[in-house]
Amino acid sequence: MADTTKQVSMLELELEDDLIRQIEDVADSGCFSKDELLQSILEAWRHHQAYIHRLENMVQIINIK
Repeated sequence: MADTTKQVSMLELELEDDLIRQIEDVADSGCFSKDELLQSILEAWRHHQAYIHRLENMVQIINIK
């Protein structure tokens, strides 16, 4: 169980780093207004959180079996 939890934590950190890089790339492109960029960040964060929630559920299912 500890290994699985550690792997999920590591994956979460990788996803957060990837999300930050994507946000920086979009911000650097200058193609979006400040409001559009903020909306995109919020949308990406919600997607990220939903993915982490699914991973946590999978870990719980694995631990039950």
